[in-house]
Amino acid sequence: MKAQILRIVLLCLCAAAAAHAQIDATFQKTSDWGAGFTGQIIVTNRGASDVTDWSLVFTLPSTITNIWGAQIASHSGSQYTLAPESWSKRISANGGSITIGFNATPGNSAGAQNIVFTPTFAGTPTPTPTPTPTPTPTPTPTPTPTPTPTPTPVPGSPNITVRLGSVTVTFKVSNDWQSGFQGDVSIKNEAAAPLVNWQLSFQLDRSIASIWNARIASQSNGVYTFDAATVAWNKDIPAGGTVSFGFTGSPGSLTQPPTNFAFSTQGAPPMPTPTPSPTPTPTPSPTPTATPTPTPTPSPTPTPPPTPTPSPSPSPTPPATAFNYAEALQKSLFFFDAQRSGALPVGFRINWRGNSAMQDGADVGVDLTGGYYDAGDHVKFGLPMMSSMTLLAWGGIEYAEGYSASGQRAYLLGAVRWGTDWILKAHPSANVLYGQVGNGSLDHAYWGPAETMMMSRPAYAITAQKPGTELAGEGAAALAAASILFAQDDAAYSATLLAHARQLYDFASTYRGAYTAAIPDAASYYNSYSGYNDELIWGAAWLYRATGEAAYLQQSEALYAQFETNATLHWTHSWDDKTYGASVLLAELTGKSIYTAATERWLNYWTVGDNGARVATTPGGLAWLDQWGSLRYAANTALLAFIYSDTVHDIGARYHDFAEKQIDYALGANPANRSYVVGFGTNPPKNPHHRTSHGSWANDITIPAGNRHTLYGALVGGPSSASDTAYVDDRTNYVTNEVALDYNAGFTGALARLVQEKGGAPLANFPTPETPDDEFFVEASINQQGAGFTEIRALLNNRSAFPAGASELLSFRYYVDLTETLAAGIQPAQIQVTSNYNQGAKVSALQPYDVARHIYYVTVDFTGTLIAPGSSSTYRKEAQFRLSLPNGAPATAWNPANDFSYQGLATGNTNTVKTSRIPVYQAAQRLGGIDP
Repeated sequence: MKAQILRIVLLCLCAAAAAHAQIDATFQKTSDWGAGFTGQIIVTNRGASDVTDWSLVFTLPSTITNIWGAQIASHSGSQYTLAPESWSKRISANGGSITIGFNATPGNSAGAQNIVFTPTFAGTPTPTPTPTPTPTPTPTPTPTPTPTPTPTPVPGSPNITVRLGSVTVTFKVSNDWQSGFQGDVSIKNEAAAPLVNWQLSFQLDRSIASIWNARIASQSNGVYTFDAATVAWNKDIPAGGTVSFGFTGSPGSLTQPPTNFAFSTQGAPPMPTPTPSPTPTPTPSPTPTATPTPTPTPSPTPTPPPTPTPSPSPSPTPPATAFNYAEALQKSLFFFDAQRSGALPVGFRINWRGNSAMQDGADVGVDLTGGYYDAGDHVKFGLPMMSSMTLLAWGGIEYAEGYSASGQRAYLLGAVRWGTDWILKAHPSANVLYGQVGNGSLDHAYWGPAETMMMSRPAYAITAQKPGTELAGEGAAALAAASILFAQDDAAYSATLLAHARQLYDFASTYRGAYTAAIPDAASYYNSYSGYNDELIWGAAWLYRATGEAAYLQQSEALYAQFETNATLHWTHSWDDKTYGASVLLAELTGKSIYTAATERWLNYWTVGDNGARVATTPGGLAWLDQWGSLRYAANTALLAFIYSDTVHDIGARYHDFAEKQIDYALGANPANRSYVVGFGTNPPKNPHHRTSHGSWANDITIPAGNRHTLYGALVGGPSSASDTAYVDDRTNYVTNEVALDYNAGFTGALARLVQEKGGAPLANFPTPETPDDEFFVEASINQQGAGFTEIRALLNNRSAFPAGASELLSFRYYVDLTETLAAGIQPAQIQVTSNYNQGAKVSALQPYDVARHIYYVTVDFTGTLIAPGSSSTYRKEAQFRLSLPNGAPATAWNPANDFSYQGLATGNTNTVKTSRIPVYQAAQRLGGIDP
């Protein structure tokens, strides 16, 4: 859907601020399904001063049901007033942007209109927000994030806390404006084990208008039942943990709490309220949390200012474990092979992967085949792909000895080259760079193997007219780093990479702009929260390292001094924010105190604390930054800590030991005694959120129950809270169990560092080819039968996954024994074969198979009909056919009981069973089943 650029009104209180007030906004519907839609507003600051706070007012002829990136401060009629989350207040100057997303109902309606954006700029007085109309003469109070609880129960209070078995449920009204109210619910798990797929119900004599962090599963006679079936990150409650959700209801003036509470989990009976009328007790409201983008694929995490976290209380930590780091490195590189798109090389080592997305770029006349799929999906997102290549190359440059000692250098070079080859293709001219192939919504609607995708895969580019500085700057960094990696192995290729890196950096520096303005589809998945100055610093630093030309270093240092001096640095290096990697790289290249001091403030935050602030740490020792891909952040920090410790400075062995501990935690040195790396160590994940390794034939994340392939080496997201138990091996939970290029990029380099220090040996003959399961077969039943005829219902299945493949050449054979027919003097040609229903098949007359044994067969031929895994309508096709005696023949001349293919079939249209006695063919090749 084409984005609509909306008019922005800036209310600034001083002339200086007004001079910098260059704000753009883009409203876009990213999907619309009639009953509702998903929309987003991207606000970009093109001025020279940072926005430090803001409010946003707009009208919308629909009701917002979920929102992320902001909070609803008030709502009256069709007018909404939004306030920022703590992490979305700041919008960096010179192209910084934020994305506010929401779900609303109904769909097929106009989007946000009449937008008024009120910013506060750095160094200016806080502007007074425009008064917002309220639903009553009394101004609507703004919900406070952490309301102060009432010290004692107040008669008539709507707040209540009840104990239901192993959980404590708290309901609190955090805001009541008479015509409506905001209710907040928290569920605390008091048990020692996680609670899976929770469900809560209570009776409330009000209408609920919108809800976040949960859904209304059912409603009847005032009884609401809530669950988080569509909110994967909130559907399980860790041991000792809490989940919360909130809603708005009407009317307000609520004085009585809900009643008849009941709680249950998957497979458990409801736990009703222990007493009919629990005594209301005032309790504090949990802080509302932003609802992530409602797509099966993770939305990227912004870089919020952290909350100071005290050092964790000492608790027993498992003793250090000696891991085979070379095996872990070998498998981590395997993961990059499994993510390959395009035409795979001859002899490719993964027998369940095949050629895929072979038309990428055809819509724009550019060959964009190759490269990598991003995560558990099949979009090629340029920003994380390129940033992953930069980190992968950096680890190869610093720890070449570890790669060589483990016999993995060739695989490293192959992995990086597969990515950089694609970047070269995606850069067909100086000021053009393709940054995405595949539409996020279309892609995420498909749950099947990469080899059988059928959806449209549009290509998106940045140009001089529609720049994307983040993309071009990161592309320059990736190619410059790779040019160093390949300098000794392939000088000509290295020179090509460097030439493109120079062009891309010139493109990034000359034509500046947020890349999501050029590629809006990326904003829902990989929005650049940090802006693009970090990529300009990063790209110039890498070009200096690759060329030794002082001009690049001068530009990198000047930009760093302008934008990063005294930065807080309480997040970490990611696909979005390169400030951390740039600080380490510039410290390594120059040794200057501005970079060493910044790096050590950051690494201290991750280890011993920085000015009282410290990253959250689980009792088992995981430095936990964020719920989405927590192990990815720890691994990225570990790689950079190793590099800084080895090339610049360490305080004793503080940074080294921290890095080793984080990698060991992921490998299995944790209280759960489990590996978070697929196919490695003790109790590793078996069901990562990954379409191709799952191998579904029916476009269904639950079919089959287990993943069909082992995605060796994939680092899953990990614990969703700062708890060692906040992880379940659940394919549907993409917050904790998705895998991605950027999850493994830093992790791989850190493993090479540990191989270099501690040794290890790769597995011999890895990988062992997987044994195919049943891929091609027929399910059949006896549709009808009577004197002188048999009618069969048959479904030909293509559930291929070794690799998956579509075919228009499939057929099957149904074998009969005509002994009694021939004895009655009836010839095979007299048997009538008819079909009253089929999905594209041709049914043949009887053909001889073994004349001496009187065995003949019918061919049901689907040539010209596509049968492919990937959707319920394509993976199998049906044919119903009847074999009948000629008119006047005696009934005794037909006895299906001795027919080879009849054996084991049940009677009834719906009673189909899988049978090996109806073999499947592709042309003349038998693919499954057996012949007589």
